[in-house]
Amino acid sequence: MASARRLAAQLPSSPGRQRLAGCQLFNSPPADGPRHACNVRLNTLLKNDILVLLTLDKASKIVDAALAEARSRSFAPLAVAVLDAGGHLLAFKREDGAGILRYDIAFAKAWGSLGMGFGSREMTARAAKHPVFIDALTSISGGRMAPSPGGVLIADPAHGVIGAVGISGDVGDNDEICALAGISAAGYGPAA
Repeated sequence: MASARRLAAQLPSSPGRQRLAGCQLFNSPPADGPRHACNVRLNTLLKNDILVLLTLDKASKIVDAALAEARSRSFAPLAVAVLDAGGHLLAFKREDGAGILRYDIAFAKAWGSLGMGFGSREMTARAAKHPVFIDALTSISGGRMAPSPGGVLIADPAHGVIGAVGISGDVGDNDEICALAGISAAGYGPAA
């Protein structure tokens, strides 16, 4: 059981926040008691108040701005994936001419960044110093890590890390340039 007041304090100001403040939260309803109206509304509140930290609209802006940056610099065709903080895919595009593995690489750059808590550029540096450890992490994660620049955490000043973008198609440095341009265009910044 979690304190609803504590969760409500983290939510943006909304009617859902006021309704939630007096409730007790359960992962599932208690087996020995009636289901409280607050428990019934919890999933709606989570969808409407918490998961909107990185919306589909903002994720799409990140993708489109990253691709526009690539075209303005004549980079190779890219694949761009944006994940929410839970590692779920929100938006993805693969440009004509990008290879079929580019989705998997872009996803792995973003997912690995979320999983480790830092961008894939740092993962690349650590892979050079500790290759066996990074190989083990790649195996443990089912291949969802790619130690090459182009995976960048997305930060919102009020909420911290809210997702990640992963890009693949050109050299890692160019992938990262496009990721940073996309994040900036959506009004966010990279996590420090």
